[in-house]
Amino acid sequence: MNSYIGRYTKSDPRLKHLIGFKRKRDRNLALFSIFGCIFVYFAVYFSEEREKNRRHNSIEKDIERERWRAQELGKEVHHDDGFAEKYIEQEQQKRKDPSAYESIWKTLTVKKEAETELLQTKSKRKNKEDSKKVE
Repeated sequence: MNSYIGRYTKSDPRLKHLIGFKRKRDRNLALFSIFGCIFVYFAVYFSEEREKNRRHNSIEKDIERERWRAQELGKEVHHDDGFAEKYIEQEQQKRKDPSAYESIWKTLTVKKEAETELLQTKSKRKNKEDSKKVE
């Protein structure tokens, strides 16, 4: 009975050796280090999210401010390419639906594939020209 009591009161040296902490201070140091790392990770993550949201809000406010200035100057006809509306709509949709990132990723990969194909065709043409020059 004493061996069970010793294990559950954490005074059994064999169990302490198995776990790896011979002193309570060592165990506390390890646990507080782990919790500290987790706390710092989450603090940095939420700080980055807050900064990202602040930047997006700042861009939206700048766009609205430019529209207001244009109206004040009497330039009520929009002469832009619609980038502002597309950007605001895209950002709002991203906040609502995370799958919007997938569509953006797909368009980026399609563009990247087109660029690689273009580079491959250019390199093939260059190789043909080089082979003709050698002959």
